[in-house]
Amino acid sequence: MQQIIKTPGFSILLKLYHQIQDDNYIGLVKHGADSDWASIVKEGKFYSDRRGYRSKVDGDLFIKKLDYREKYEFPPARFANALKLYNSHNRLLSSHFAEPIGVIYEGDLSTIAMREGSSYHLSKYIEGKPFFELVSKDKKADIIVFREVHRVLRELRDDHIFLLDFAPRDIVIIPNIFNSKYSHPVFLDTEHVEYDLGIASREFIEGTKKLIKKQREQFKEDYGPFYSARDLEGIVEVVFPSSVGG
Repeated sequence: MQQIIKTPGFSILLKLYHQIQDDNYIGLVKHGADSDWASIVKEGKFYSDRRGYRSKVDGDLFIKKLDYREKYEFPPARFANALKLYNSHNRLLSSHFAEPIGVIYEGDLSTIAMREGSSYHLSKYIEGKPFFELVSKDKKADIIVFREVHRVLRELRDDHIFLLDFAPRDIVIIPNIFNSKYSHPVFLDTEHVEYDLGIASREFIEGTKKLIKKQREQFKEDYGPFYSARDLEGIVEVVFPSSVGG
C-alpha cells in the first residue's frame, strides 16, 4: 500500500500511520487509533448530513463515505491535504483542522484496481456548532469568525497553500481557548487545496494573485446566499483585504 501513496506529507504518513488489512478492507490509520474497522465498511449506517455527505459518527470518529470522484484516489486528496495542514509546524494553525485518522478501502488492492468497493475518510469528530446554522444570524459574531478565517488563510498562504473549502457547511465553530466564546473555526473539508510552488519571484507573485482571486470568487459564491451584496463586500474585504492582491 505504501508504494502507491505520494503526498505532500509522505514522510509524516510513514511516521504516524500504519497499514491495516483483513479479508474485507485495507487501509491506513494513525498509530494508537483503535476501532472496529470492519464495521466501518458495512452499509446501512450512513446518513446524509447537512453538508450533503454520506457520513456517520462512531465514538470520536467522523466517517465520510467518499463519492465517485474521490473513492479511487490513493490516498484521497482530502486525506493528503488534511495530513499536511493538521501536522503543520504552526500548532495554533493546526488547531483549525480536524485530525485525519485514516482512510479505509473496502476489499483489497485488486478490488481497488478494478474500481470496485467503497472508500472512507476518517477524521476526529469535532463537537461544536455548525457554522451553517449560525451564519448571518449575528453579524458581529460572524465578523469575529471571519477574522479568524482570514488569519488561517493568510498563514496558509505564507506556506504557499490555498484552501478553497471554507463554505458554512465546511466549518464548525468551537470555543476559543482564550475566552471560551464560540469563535474558533475548524475546517472539516480539505478536498480542494491548491499549492503555489512557483520558484521565480515574478512567477510566484502572479500565481499567488490568481489563487487569491480564485479564493475570493469561491468565497462570494459560498456566502452570497446569506448576505446582501453590500454586507458581502464588507466581509470579503475582512477575509481577503485588497492589500493582499487578487
